[in-house]
Amino acid sequence: MRRSQMFRSISAAAGLCLLLVFSAVLEGCGDSALQSEEAGRTVSERIVEAIPEEELAAADAAQMEMPEPAVPENTAAEAAAAETAVTEEAAPEETAAEEAAAEDAAADGDAQDSITEEAVTEIAEAENDVTEEAAAAVQTAPITGQGRVVVLDPGHSANIPSGSEPLGPGSAEMKSKDTVGTRGTTTGLMEYELVLNVCFALQNELTSRGYTVYMTRSSHNDSVSCRERAEVANNAGAAVFLRVHADGAESASAHGASVLCISGSNPYTAATYPQCRKLSDCVIAAYCAATGCYSRGVFETDQMSGNNWSRVPTALIELGFMTNPEEDTRMASADYQALMVQGLANGIDAYFAANAQ
Repeated sequence: MRRSQMFRSISAAAGLCLLLVFSAVLEGCGDSALQSEEAGRTVSERIVEAIPEEELAAADAAQMEMPEPAVPENTAAEAAAAETAVTEEAAPEETAAEEAAAEDAAADGDAQDSITEEAVTEIAEAENDVTEEAAAAVQTAPITGQGRVVVLDPGHSANIPSGSEPLGPGSAEMKSKDTVGTRGTTTGLMEYELVLNVCFALQNELTSRGYTVYMTRSSHNDSVSCRERAEVANNAGAAVFLRVHADGAESASAHGASVLCISGSNPYTAATYPQCRKLSDCVIAAYCAATGCYSRGVFETDQMSGNNWSRVPTALIELGFMTNPEEDTRMASADYQALMVQGLANGIDAYFAANAQ
């Protein structure tokens, strides 16, 4: 605004100056130089006098301000306020963006935590399911005796009963009541000594597993026939009648364990065959698994009077050959006998487990 007024004042002064100069030229173009100077001074004074003092002061002030133009204070304040406003307006947007990012990150974290928790929960549930199934299997396939009666028959004795007895109920065929058994060719241990030691240890093991255990003899002096041994099991109402023997042969190379079981066509106690066969299979498998002994399998025969007189599930195991030097030495050792005991007990457990299925 002030610049515009200044320019108008100067333009008016210049026009007036030209008018006066033109008049001076017309009036005294023939005067002397002194007169010209006086005229010029007079013209200058006239020009100054012709311009209003207020306009001259405004022009001077404007000219002084022009070299270094300054931004008015109010304009600087407005600019600062505007910048502040912009900053304040931008800040909420940045804050909102940051908050949104933070919420997204939190959501991602929550989702990850949720996935982890779900995975852990599924794993835990799966583990619980497996544990419950295993527990149910144990309950339906017991590994303890639960009071079941087991009769152990340590074969032979030092006191051999004399005479003979029928091969089976109603049989006309007669057989010796018992024999002395075999003997270790390396250890000199008698069969009746070996099997009694094993049966004592087996009785303790089965009792610890919850079975009720009876034995047909408890010393080497007991004189008990094969028929009488079977009657012990019958009278006790045994769930298992396990007869424990050791084998012998003319050949020292014969080795391995086997089980003797009645056949399906047994003329005396055929009704027990399915359970006898199952018991025999379980015992030989578990025994050989525990001891590492070679399995000769299950042999079905109806020539064992002790089996024929039994009315309960019966199996006769031959622990190994006492006529084989290696097996004879092994069976005489306490460590191996402990393995034999575990195998026999496991076989009985397996039999009851198989029946429960």
